[in-house]
Amino acid sequence: MTAGRGFVRDSSTTHSEVGNIAVFHQIHCVHELRVAYYTLLDRLKSGNGSASPYLENLAALDGTKHIAHCFDYLRRVLMCAADTNIEYPDENGLLTGWGSKRSCRDYESVVMWAERWRVDNRTEIQ
Repeated sequence: MTAGRGFVRDSSTTHSEVGNIAVFHQIHCVHELRVAYYTLLDRLKSGNGSASPYLENLAALDGTKHIAHCFDYLRRVLMCAADTNIEYPDENGLLTGWGSKRSCRDYESVVMWAERWRVDNRTEIQ
């Protein structure tokens, strides 16, 4: 996660309020889903009902609504971006998305811009 976690105040616009660059919100949501998935997987494997402190805190803050938000948010992001790169099956006939030619935005430029206009120096994903 970039310094400032993608929260910026862009002085080049008429908006003076703090906003968040969408890609960093998207990374946050992927992180939320990843933590929830692996915690659930760990519970199933161990038969243990305990969760990580992070997940316990998320649940205490009505985490199921947050996870539902992340699923819906990422669905809308994917539909909005409508990635038209062509992906081809691998040798097993699986569509993994790896090994296909891609045309992408310059993520490092986005990170540099976000860090220039960041509102704080925090880097943790919350």
